[in-house]
Amino acid sequence: MSRISKSAFALFSMLLLSVASVYVTEIETTDFIKFEFVIGYIGVNLGFAITIYTFATQLISSIDDNIVHASLSNEDEAKFRDRLYGGFDELKQDIIVMVFCLVFSILITIFKSQCAKISILEHFQIMDIIIINALILCLFATCDMIMSLFNIAEISILLSKKKNKKK
Repeated sequence: MSRISKSAFALFSMLLLSVASVYVTEIETTDFIKFEFVIGYIGVNLGFAITIYTFATQLISSIDDNIVHASLSNEDEAKFRDRLYGGFDELKQDIIVMVFCLVFSILITIFKSQCAKISILEHFQIMDIIIINALILCLFATCDMIMSLFNIAEISILLSKKKNKKK
């Protein structure tokens, strides 16, 4: 399955989950989609993401130095670097997603009262679906960041094993 089809499937799944959560539960009566919770939730996840990013930056720098000193073949060195920088790019993309979720949630919350005047948006609870979708997307981005950090740590472990085999 290609990366684009995986992304499309994930987005469709999140949208389906958002629609189901709005229509199956009485989401309007809970504090779950209130402004303070949404901004707090996404803000805490964004803070966590920036912490992970800072940690990963230091880890990547250390791993990159180890790659240089490991006396690997050019092919192995290229594989380690591609995987390392791919994980770093994944972290950056996840943070960008979280920032967009935060900005989008703020905008939706600001314009929600104005959109209540448009009956079709109110009838189908479009704004609630969008907010739930942003929360789910933020959760997926957080999980993806953790997986990327584990992958970066795994590169460090594999590199250590390669160095120990050469000794």
